[in-house]
Amino acid sequence: MHLLTIFLTFLLGLHYSNGRFVDPIHPTQKPLVSSHTKPAPTAAFQHEFQLDSDGNFWLFWNVSGTNITFETHVRTRGYVGFGLSPNGKMFPSDVVVGWDCHTTGHFTPEVDTSQDWHLINGFENDFGTVLTFSRKLDTCDDNDTMITDDTVKAIYSYHPDDPDSIQGMQWHGVKRRGAQSLMLLSSTKSDVNIPANNVHIDLVSPHFSVPSVDTRYQCTIHKIPTLSKKHHMIRYEPVIQKENIDYVHHIVVTTCPEVTEADVGFSFECYSRGTPRRFQTCSEVVVAWAVGGVAFNMPEHVGFAFGEADSPKYLRLEMHYNNPTMKSDIVDSSGIRLILTPDTRQFDAAGMSIGVNVDPNHFIPPYQKAFLSTGYCSPECTEKGLPETGIKIFGLLQHAHLLGAGIKTRHVRNGTELSPIAEDDHYDFNYQDIRVLKEEREVKRVC
Repeated sequence: MHLLTIFLTFLLGLHYSNGRFVDPIHPTQKPLVSSHTKPAPTAAFQHEFQLDSDGNFWLFWNVSGTNITFETHVRTRGYVGFGLSPNGKMFPSDVVVGWDCHTTGHFTPEVDTSQDWHLINGFENDFGTVLTFSRKLDTCDDNDTMITDDTVKAIYSYHPDDPDSIQGMQWHGVKRRGAQSLMLLSSTKSDVNIPANNVHIDLVSPHFSVPSVDTRYQCTIHKIPTLSKKHHMIRYEPVIQKENIDYVHHIVVTTCPEVTEADVGFSFECYSRGTPRRFQTCSEVVVAWAVGGVAFNMPEHVGFAFGEADSPKYLRLEMHYNNPTMKSDIVDSSGIRLILTPDTRQFDAAGMSIGVNVDPNHFIPPYQKAFLSTGYCSPECTEKGLPETGIKIFGLLQHAHLLGAGIKTRHVRNGTELSPIAEDDHYDFNYQDIRVLKEEREVKRVC
């Protein structure tokens, strides 16, 4: 199937009601609010994402059955564009300007014969322009991009002025456009209430001078503050210095069973040959975050336990810095914020890491158009590593580096391969986030 970008543009000042356009509403003349102000959606949306770094373009969405509803809030009173793309570019694209259109090049769109985007609402307010619209996940139109569990690129644009017609639409310019990868069907829910009695713990690497090398794994030992009773971690969120966002590639937090009080605050290169053994045993994953990711909320019945006698007391914060230009003046205090609550949930969470480990002998032969790397977790491994009752997977972070193009997490039971736990044929190095499963997947210790 030929995948075309879907690009949405509306002539603003028009109001849509009962399936038809009515008289224009006079635009609000008051100045727009600051871009640092997060807009409030018109309804309850489960997912949200700030598409641009300045906070000028926000996207909210809900998925219901075979349909998806979007709402955009954009700091402009001119035209707004949004869409889905296989390559992050406008062309080839499927465009609507108050009606559905598609592009045949980087010029004025042509009217599409299949009208698959449906405008629900549109108005202007103090933030700018609000548009609500929907479409089917699969429109059965070869000119449309099918929305699946794969990573997809959302493209966006906007302009300060309204066009007189579709032919008179002015170019949005370089600074008022962009593309952002998203998992529309598998993202963590953002409409989560955090209890008022929460405790937050910041694990950061204070004032670390990033060396002028292309990649660096830096670790710091932290201690969990004393808790009077069992708590559950129900959320974690990245705390990234804005000026260093291009250099923080991933963050991993692991438990440290052999670390002592004397080690707290110690900072070291994670995988150097001289790393003491007690630091090498920091292996059980508590948090995994990577470039492009956002905050993660645990399912409502799950939390990671702290505060009990056998709960982790010491953690290792691993920061991976990607510095391809080998800058020498980067000083960073980024890290992770843990949100805990004393209101414990039904189940305790845990983490595990599987796949292909980083190894200097793991290489791709020259002149390969494609290459498959495979890591196995054998029955002997699961029998030793899993509890007797087995586990239920509710989410996972599929991780690779620059050459990664697709990732599949497979599941085999009694020699029979089941459906993949997760599969993404459009992996994006710059967007690695927790993929939330629609249904929990049971993995048994012994079949």
